[in-house]
Amino acid sequence: MGVGKPISTDLSVIGQGKPVLVLAYESYLPTGDDALNRLHQVRSDYDSRLDFVVADMGTSQGRAFANRYQVVTGQAVFLK
Repeated sequence: MGVGKPISTDLSVIGQGKPVLVLAYESYLPTGDDALNRLHQVRSDYDSRLDFVVADMGTSQGRAFANRYQVVTGQAVFLK
């Protein structure tokens, strides 16, 4: 997944008090890789203010997240 420091897939941080940017990601689709690479480019600018998490669409938790927020690979959701 992308470059740089790995982004967590721990969706349990949602609702724990710190804003979270969650990227819906599917490893075999180019749109997911493109979005992940862009996220890595800006992550260091915001890392201290919010958590970055990947909703891995290859897992049941990732698919449940995508269904709940009606997102597809490459889309991100900002949650407080």
